[in-house]
Amino acid sequence: MHWVRILAAVAGAVVVLAAGRSLLQVVVVPRGSVGTVLKLADHLVDRVFRLLGRLARTYERRDRLLSAQGPTVLIAVLVFWLAAFLLGYGLLLWPALGHLRQALRESGSSLFTLGFLSHPGAWPTLVDFAAAATGLVVVALQIAYLPTLYNAFNRRETEVTLLAVRAGEPAWGAELLARTWITNGGDDLPALYQTWIRWAADVTESHPPPSASAPPSPTAPGSSPSSPSSLRRPLRLPLPHPGPPRGPPLPPHGLHLLPEAGRDRRPLRGP
Repeated sequence: MHWVRILAAVAGAVVVLAAGRSLLQVVVVPRGSVGTVLKLADHLVDRVFRLLGRLARTYERRDRLLSAQGPTVLIAVLVFWLAAFLLGYGLLLWPALGHLRQALRESGSSLFTLGFLSHPGAWPTLVDFAAAATGLVVVALQIAYLPTLYNAFNRRETEVTLLAVRAGEPAWGAELLARTWITNGGDDLPALYQTWIRWAADVTESHPPPSASAPPSPTAPGSSPSSPSSLRRPLRLPLPHPGPPRGPPLPPHGLHLLPEAGRDRRPLRGP
C-alpha cells in the first residue's frame, strides 16, 4: 500500500506539471497555438452547443445561443485547471496523510485559500503553500486574460459590423459584390480583401485551426507525397481590375440595394 501511495504522488506531480504547462501555454505564451486541454474543452462544448443549436428555429435564436459558447469554453477550461490541481496536490499529500479523502480536502482548502484544514509536517506544509499559490495564480491569470479577449473581440466585431452594412445580415457574398459594384464599380474590393486578410490572421492567432501544428501537404495527381511538386504553394486569389473596363453588369437574382434615406430596401434590377 505504501508503494501505491508513492506512485500516486508521482502521478500527482505529473498532473500538476501538465496542468501548469497547459495554463502557461494558453494564457501566458503569446503565440498561435493552444494546448490539448483547450482543444478538448472547445470540442466538448462545441458538440453540446451544436446539439442545442438544432433546437433553435430561427437564425436570431441560434445566434443568441451560440454567443455564449466562448464564455462557456473559458469556464470549462478554468474548472479543468482547478480540478487538475486539486487532484494533483491531493495525490501529493496522500503519502503523508494516509487517507485520500482527507488529502483531497486539504488540497482544496489550500488551493482555494480557505485554510480550514492543515496538518503539521514539512511535506504537507510545503504542498499547502504551493497549492495556495497555484490557486491565486490561476484565478489571477484568468482575470487578467479577460480584458485581452474582450479587446480582441471588439476589434474583430467592428469589421463584422461594417461588413453587415455592405453584405447584409447574415452576410452574403453576392450581396457584397452587387452593392460594391453599384456604388463604385468594385474599386475598393482589393482594400476590403486586405482588411479581411488581416482579420483572418488576427483570428488565427487566438483560434488556430486543428491542422495548424502539422498541416497536410496536398499531393498533385501522379506524384508522391514527398515529391517537389507536392509541396505547398501560396494561394493566389484573383483580384478585380481596379480600372476600366468595368465589365458586364451583375444579374439581378434577388440582390438588394442599400436602404436609401426615406426609402425601403428595393430589389436590385439590372439595366
